[in-house]
Amino acid sequence: MCGIAGILLSQGDSIGDALASVGEMANAVYHRGPDSGGVWSDSSRLVALGHRRLSIIDLTDAASQPMVDEETETAVVFNGEIYNFQKLRSELEAQGVVFRTRSDTEVLLKGYLTWQYKVLDRLVGMFAFAIWDGRRRELFLARDRAGEKPLYYAELRTGGFAFASELAALKGRSDIDKTIDTDAISLYLQYLYVPAPYSIYRGVKKLPAAHYAVVKPGGQFQCQQYWDPKSYAMMDRISTDGEDPVDQLDALLRKSIKGQMIADVPLGAFLSGGFDSSIIASYLVELSSTKPKTYTIGFEEERCNEAPYAEAVAKYLGTEHVTEYVSEKDVLDVIPQIPAMYGEPFADPSALPTYLVCKIARQHVTVCLTGDGGDELFGGYRIYPLIPRIAWAGWMPRVDYSWSGPLVQRLPESVRRPLKYFGRNAEQQYLELRRHTSLWESQRLFGRSAPLSKASDVYALQDSLSRNELAMLADFVTYFPGDILAKVDRAAMAVSLETRTPILDHRLVEFAFRLPAELRTDRTLWKQLAYRRIPRNLLDRPKAGFNIPLAEWLRGELKELATEMLVPKFLEPLGIQDCNRVQYYLDEHMAGRGTHSFRLWTLIVLAMWLDAQ
Repeated sequence: MCGIAGILLSQGDSIGDALASVGEMANAVYHRGPDSGGVWSDSSRLVALGHRRLSIIDLTDAASQPMVDEETETAVVFNGEIYNFQKLRSELEAQGVVFRTRSDTEVLLKGYLTWQYKVLDRLVGMFAFAIWDGRRRELFLARDRAGEKPLYYAELRTGGFAFASELAALKGRSDIDKTIDTDAISLYLQYLYVPAPYSIYRGVKKLPAAHYAVVKPGGQFQCQQYWDPKSYAMMDRISTDGEDPVDQLDALLRKSIKGQMIADVPLGAFLSGGFDSSIIASYLVELSSTKPKTYTIGFEEERCNEAPYAEAVAKYLGTEHVTEYVSEKDVLDVIPQIPAMYGEPFADPSALPTYLVCKIARQHVTVCLTGDGGDELFGGYRIYPLIPRIAWAGWMPRVDYSWSGPLVQRLPESVRRPLKYFGRNAEQQYLELRRHTSLWESQRLFGRSAPLSKASDVYALQDSLSRNELAMLADFVTYFPGDILAKVDRAAMAVSLETRTPILDHRLVEFAFRLPAELRTDRTLWKQLAYRRIPRNLLDRPKAGFNIPLAEWLRGELKELATEMLVPKFLEPLGIQDCNRVQYYLDEHMAGRGTHSFRLWTLIVLAMWLDAQ
């Protein structure tokens, strides 16, 4: 796990200035790679690459980056892990390729020299990398299939091109358009995050998951998707008449976890006591030669506290378990770090406990396995059972909020909530379920509509897939990379911890999307696997999520922050047009007449981000 940065120069640029600038960009993501760093430029002075290293595999200096093939003057900077690098190395050695390190970075570099862009089809891993091809004189950028590792890029005012792992590395450059993107804010107000390809700045974009880009000197830029989960969702379903699908899932997950356990540094796992993390921990115990370490945090607030469940599972599995209880103050102390940690507005409140559990684990290990992906692939979210239940609302007349808004707002929440599904098709109903601020509310606050979501590409398949299948697929390509994976990456990297996600092995993902719908709904197959490995009484309970008592804290310890941030001084420069509506939400929440915690928190984080600029 590392931090990467680079510049493709335009004519007349100074290579000395470029190297110095790339060094500064790499140092801006020092936390992603505190072990070592380096910069490099090619002899033709067209490119400058920078790197910060968190040493995981082959800890020697020979495996440092930027890594260069001197013969072709091809260089790579790489963030992530290639889990099947040993297999690929054997294939390459059989073709006469010689290696000088034990690293997966060198396998990636030599694999690219052998297979060019097609190397992506062979990689099993999480990654964001840039390769300067000295033969073609072009820059090749790529991001992993699910979107675990981030990659930002910008076309420079000078005609050059820059990229980096985080927005912080690009923020300091004067040759980038850092005008706030109103489309990005409109999307953020609804979803709590800024989805790819947008960033908060108009001049900076995110490379989407499962895409690569080729950049030529002079600014020619081409972007291409190389893997598409929709194609697997449209394939014939896996037959349940032959091999037991639980056995198939078991074999795929065991293979994935075994590959992701390869490391030359200490490795552990997060454990909440829920299905996903418990399944991962059970395999870790099975495949480890020593007692593995697991980590969880506990809360004083009982309804948010999963620690007793995690401890029960850890005791059954026999892990070396660490539980650390955190106070309200511990969580609140993280809040000022959010703008710098995420670089752009990011309002998922579970980022706060995620950072704390990463910080605790980092005291003991350098790598942690997570259970992320189980909900999206195997129907674990609470919204999935709701989707078929609200289909009837699509046949009702749509509520015209332009005239009924004030009246609707006076209705009880239980009556008001279903109205937003009236007269809406399957895609629109899904989006309303996923929005934390309704479309109408965000339009009223911001005065404009957001761009179309990538969910539209998914819902073009609605004649072939069930509503639940569509929702799980839409979550996988939107909410999952934009929120869940971004949350974990930034929180973990802030403390220099590498997280690995075995459920996202693309072979397992492809298998999941080809399962019959009934095996994915309500985690049917996932539960069958879990019950083989862990007693039901340790797992069967309502899904809790990684939550904090945000509504109560906004009326207590966070009240001062809310009243300080939610004022026209901060809101109007961000394009918020209806500050009176914000004040209404604030007053109603504080008086206990309604619960508007997500609405308020989204705006608080946005205002905090602006204040930190």
